[in-house]
Amino acid sequence: VDVRNLDEVVVKNFEEGAVRLGAGLTLGRVAVEMNKEQLEFPMGHCASVGLTGLVLVGGQGTLSRHYGMTSDYISAVELVDQAGEIVYATEFNNFSDYLWLARGGGSGVQHYPGIITAV
Repeated sequence: VDVRNLDEVVVKNFEEGAVRLGAGLTLGRVAVEMNKEQLEFPMGHCASVGLTGLVLVGGQGTLSRHYGMTSDYISAVELVDQAGEIVYATEFNNFSDYLWLARGGGSGVQHYPGIITAV
């Protein structure tokens, strides 16, 4: 499934640094957009890597030693599940397992139960 067109960046709450990042974004584009908003986000340094792929394996990057892994900063995941339903997973709802799995819950990313559309 090609998610390249899901490349929107929306600042939800500037004071808290809450940002919705589309699954089609590359790390290069995330860096540019976060810089425009004067926000920081720990991630890898290869501009062509997809954001979702980085998140699904934890998110090791050049800022990890100082700020932690990329996945430590993911508070919600939007996805389309196997039934075609849009699911918004947070730690506070019935879909929290999807969030924990997306935050690096194992190296088996090929077994993720849906298509991530945003983090």
